[in-house]
Amino acid sequence: MVKTTMIMRQAGEWLISLAAIIVYIGLTGIVVFAYLRRFGRFDRVTSYFMAMPGGLNEMTAIGHAMGGDDRAIALSHAWRMIIVVFTIPLSFRFFAGYIPPAVVFTGGFAQIGALDWSLLIACGILGTGLGRLLRLPAPFLTGSMALSGWPTPPCAASPSPRSPASRSPPSSSPMRRAGSPR
Repeated sequence: MVKTTMIMRQAGEWLISLAAIIVYIGLTGIVVFAYLRRFGRFDRVTSYFMAMPGGLNEMTAIGHAMGGDDRAIALSHAWRMIIVVFTIPLSFRFFAGYIPPAVVFTGGFAQIGALDWSLLIACGILGTGLGRLLRLPAPFLTGSMALSGWPTPPCAASPSPRSPASRSPPSSSPMRRAGSPR
């Protein structure tokens, strides 16, 4: 809850970027949808869920629930993820000279409290029933997500402890060039 409030306060600074992203997603979705319909010869539902960005599981589950070819949707999103995972880091490394810092990962599931776990489990169970009651597509997914996204009372969601490394002030630049001092 605390982090969400801080993010919402900063959202005004991002209006131009957010607007550009919305336009970009809309335009690319339309272009890719048209391409898949015309040249891929996929049906409308499958083309739509293949063209829209989103999670692999979510797009596949909702696309299947709406009558699309879930195998084609899953394959297109998996292929997109493979391309992104293998090209973006390599392009940063070889074309921008980015050298990744040594990172020690801390945290994980062990830092999620019992109350938060119980709320998430309850959202999964109750959200599925709510999704079915409201006749949402892929009710196990959309109902649970909608319920888990509902604002929680301040006492229910406590911020997780942060590692000492994450408390250090940010450096002036997130990227270092090859050969630059640390």
